[in-house]
Amino acid sequence: EEVRVAGAEAAQGLLGVIGKETFPRLVRPCTASLRSVISLSSVGSPPGLGVPKGVLPLAQVLIQGLLQATSSELRLDAAEGLADLIGASTPTALKPHVLLITGPLIRIIGDRFPPELKAAILRALGLMVDKGGVALRPFVPQLQTSFFKCLLDEDRKVRGRAAANLGELAELSARFATLATDLTTHALQADRDSELPEGYLRALRGLLHGNAGAKLPGDVL
Repeated sequence: EEVRVAGAEAAQGLLGVIGKETFPRLVRPCTASLRSVISLSSVGSPPGLGVPKGVLPLAQVLIQGLLQATSSELRLDAAEGLADLIGASTPTALKPHVLLITGPLIRIIGDRFPPELKAAILRALGLMVDKGGVALRPFVPQLQTSFFKCLLDEDRKVRGRAAANLGELAELSARFATLATDLTTHALQADRDSELPEGYLRALRGLLHGNAGAKLPGDVL
């Protein structure tokens, strides 16, 4: 434990002196190291991610890589690495960093990115919805709007990710009855010859299969 704490503090100290403009160059070494640690871990979450500041250095590098990288390939590496980091971390370890991670992802999800990059960002957000818990509630309206817009994306994988995320988000939303009504209305109004109704119906299925579905008023059902 003492070694892990010292390692996390050393990583954070290093980032403090090299400057954010260099972070994109660290994306690939960081993602390679993270995946190596995950593959070698015999428990669900690598112990090093659970110590104070264990998540922080990696999250900072990957967020800046996603925001600053000049190539779509490096941004994709950063997004996938961030999803891996969230997936390998415990809710307790992520809790102090919900704002750091979620805010930038929401801001950039509407940008004009290649479908594979947008899908990777949605995967990271979906994992954060799953693990962020109540700490994520301030972001629910923005997340709901972002996921809804992605249901209109031309790429089927992007629409699928958005639909799955909306279903998960219903657990945190105080307006899940309104969300169910909106999804139904949009599905009915969408062009039947397009693939758009599928996204709305997949999101609605996720909502109904979750615990939130049991709370829906009878008139909505």
